[in-house]
Amino acid sequence: MRLLVIGPAALAPDASGDAARERALFAQLDDDAFAAPSQAACRENLIELVARAASAGIRVVIVTDQAGPVDLRLDNIDVGPLVTAHLEVVRPRNARVGEFWNFRRRLLALRGYIAERDNRIVSRVVFVDSGVKDEAGRNLSSKFLVNLGLDAELVDPGPWGLALGSYAQICAALELDVPSPRPTTSRASNNDEELF
Repeated sequence: MRLLVIGPAALAPDASGDAARERALFAQLDDDAFAAPSQAACRENLIELVARAASAGIRVVIVTDQAGPVDLRLDNIDVGPLVTAHLEVVRPRNARVGEFWNFRRRLLALRGYIAERDNRIVSRVVFVDSGVKDEAGRNLSSKFLVNLGLDAELVDPGPWGLALGSYAQICAALELDVPSPRPTTSRASNNDEELF
């Protein structure tokens, strides 16, 4: 069984301070050769990924830091029913705060979810979360997932949400056909491709 685990930064633009600084630095480039991915395009990538993964028999798990349902609708398409599980990670009172600790709680929730099942039937986990962007997050992920004997692929979706580059990386990790680049509406040329 393969699992696609989607964290909060793939559902919407990463709210962390690092991601905001990265977006601001990118905006300062103001270069026609680079077009930041639109939020609508990232959302479309997410909806398409969930639909493609589910149709290939891959179980989709959403892990969020906030209580409440995740809206996975786009126009008249709703892929919410295709999600196998939604893990809501609520920070206990007096718990440590910060991006690393939020990520740690998401990993613990995922580990608990896998432990409830026989983890020998889980052949591959693709974990899409901004917490894996630095060495501390990758080490923690290895400790929590790889040490369980799981084949885990870690993907940082980037600061904008699920951009095309991350989407392609996830598809390759799940052995799905990699999507073709989509044209952007860059001021320089309508033939430019979205790079991120």
